[in-house]
Formats: sequence, structure tokens, C-alpha cells
Amino acid sequence: MRNNTTLKPKVSIIGCGNVGMRYAYALAMQGLVRSLVITDLDRKRLEGEVMDMSHGAPYVSPIEIAAGDYSDINGVRENLKIELSALEQDQLRHSAEKIKGIIKQVGL
Repeated sequence: MRNNTTLKPKVSIIGCGNVGMRYAYALAMQGLVRSLVITDLDRKRLEGEVMDMSHGAPYVSPIEIAAGDYSDINGVRENLKIELSALEQDQLRHSAEKIKGIIKQVGL
């Protein structure tokens, strides 16, 4: 385990399903982060998962684990710089339109 008392990285994870929680668990167990914010649409499940992780975290490494919302991860867009090809841009637009349709169906 790494001594992360000098590190202060914050990681935000979108989704508290199997993949998101395994990733969160791995980060916590390896002592790679000081602050971990997990977000999910299912708030009850999110709070339960965060509570479970928080109970075991003191025995592993100094880490703050919190249930957040999407406003906690807005900074990602500001720091993210990706150059996409024309094909990738078209694929991204197509995916965005699909996601917009799903959001309308869900009623968000």
C-alpha cells in the first residue's frame, strides 16, 4: 500500500454498479486517492454503497468517500482536451442523440 498522506488527488466515479464500485474499491485499497466521490441516479443504492465503503476505509488508508451528484464532476469538462477525427466526431454526435432520446424517455 502506498503512503498517500502527501497525495491529494480527488477521483469522481459515475455509477455505483459493479464496475464503478470495483474501481472505487481498487482505488481505496491501493491508497491511490485521498478523496473519492461516487455519483449515481439511484440515490438510495449510492448512499448504501458509500456507507459500506466508508465503514471499511479507515482500516485501509486515509480516504474520504462521499456520495455526490453530477455537479461534483463538472470540472472534468474544463480540463479535458481531446482531439477527435471527423469520424469520431460523427460517432460522438450520433451517441449524444441516442442519449438525449433516452433522457427524454426517462423523464429527466
